[in-house]
Amino acid sequence: MKLVEPMNWTEDIPAERLIGTYTTGTPGPLVLIIAGVQGEDVADAHPVRAFLDLLQSQDVRIHGTVLALAGNSLHASELMELIGLTQRLSRHHAEICFVDLHTTAVPTIPYLNISAHDASLQLASLFPLHSVTGLQRSNPGCFHEYCNLQGFRGFAFESGQHRSASAFSNQIALLWLLLVFAGALARKDVRNFSRYERMLALDSAPERRTFKLTSHYRSSADDDFVMQRGLRNFDYVRKDCCIASNRHGAVLAPVDGFLLLPLDHRNEHGHADKGFFLLEEASANDEELPPVQTALRHSRTFS
Repeated sequence: MKLVEPMNWTEDIPAERLIGTYTTGTPGPLVLIIAGVQGEDVADAHPVRAFLDLLQSQDVRIHGTVLALAGNSLHASELMELIGLTQRLSRHHAEICFVDLHTTAVPTIPYLNISAHDASLQLASLFPLHSVTGLQRSNPGCFHEYCNLQGFRGFAFESGQHRSASAFSNQIALLWLLLVFAGALARKDVRNFSRYERMLALDSAPERRTFKLTSHYRSSADDDFVMQRGLRNFDYVRKDCCIASNRHGAVLAPVDGFLLLPLDHRNEHGHADKGFFLLEEASANDEELPPVQTALRHSRTFS
């Protein structure tokens, strides 16, 4: 099996956007892989190309098509171009399942970033990974949110720190599982499926959990914002404990919650948002995400 050349419905995809495609010609879902949408995000095409090479070398008999596109842009006009491409894809495919691949500036355990979209939440529940909902309320305009609005199932995957071997491996593992859970491939046809599951589950043991956003601290470019050392994603912090410092002094947690460290993505002004998020565990009865609070608390300086 060879990677297919762009077909009619991909002819209008610019060459710099197209990472690659793979199909056996058997009808099935379109599995859409997006890499490198965020400006500081270097979740580049290397893991995706490696995954496509594995499909080819193993002659994997998928149902449907895998299409991989590159973001690699900060500019709103080019993001809208990518959104336009996904809109055109929906005219050719009845079912589209996607993942928006990301890496972060700080070390992180892998987790899924999901909108409040029922089909995507159901899909995410199949993966042995923590899930976080509601981040798009604090940072509107996320690419995966646009995809959900078009009816696509999927989410963003924060796979690990920029350029780390673990992020690379986590992306490969997730993409294999995505093919299965999207209905493009049978579990029995994936070599080492259980190993990929265990790899992703390492940091989510003993069981995956779903969190929702309750608070977001935003820092400005001239804030001299510094996180306290030793804090990690999903650490539980108590209200009024010191999480960071800025030029005003200590930055305190406004509520009890689970910490989500800075994603360090560039905003529309080219500045990195080095704030932090606080989460609470979502219950099975949650029907709507709570309003996001913006935490801007600081106390007296350290003595």
